[in-house]
Parts: sequence; C-alpha cells; structure tokens
Amino acid sequence: GYRCRPPALLVVEELESIAAAQSTMAKRLLSLFCALLDQARQDGARLFVLALAVDPIVLSPSVIAPGRLELLLPLEAPRFDQRLAMLKRLTVSMQLVDFSLP
Repeated sequence: GYRCRPPALLVVEELESIAAAQSTMAKRLLSLFCALLDQARQDGARLFVLALAVDPIVLSPSVIAPGRLELLLPLEAPRFDQRLAMLKRLTVSMQLVDFSLP
C-alpha cells in the first residue's frame, strides 16, 4: 500500500564528474544514478534533486531527460563589486585586525 513519505532533498555536487566523463566507471555510475532517479519517481517518492554543475553543456542528455533533471537554472558568479558588497555586509559586526575593505 501507499506509505506517506516525507519529502527529501538530494544535493549532488559536481554532476559533470559522472555525467560528462567517458570512462567505463563513470558510465556505470551515470547509468545507476539515472536508474535510481527513475525508480524514485515510479515509487512516488517525494524526492527533490538539486544537481550542481560548472558546465551543464557537457552533461549527458540521459541525465537531463524529462523526469530526471529537467529544469536548468543558470547562475552567474557575482561581479567584484557585488562580492565586495556581500563581504562588507557579512563582516559589518566583526572587528577586522590588520585588514580593511576598500
């Protein structure tokens, strides 16, 4: 019967290490990863997968197929001025010794 399952979040970093590599081991890992994603979907698991990749263009089409990882959200690194503003905000209450921000 149906069991109520709590939602789960799976975070996969450096997805391209298995989803772009051409070695036999990487292909096996990718195949297993895709099979597990498919199985979780068929079982009705409330599994949310957040996969991170530096260059999504190199990912195998099998991993970004519908029902697997199908939503791509490109994020760009912040510019220098944005990083500096974040750093200033995060260190406003800290006393920085021998260091000053521009």
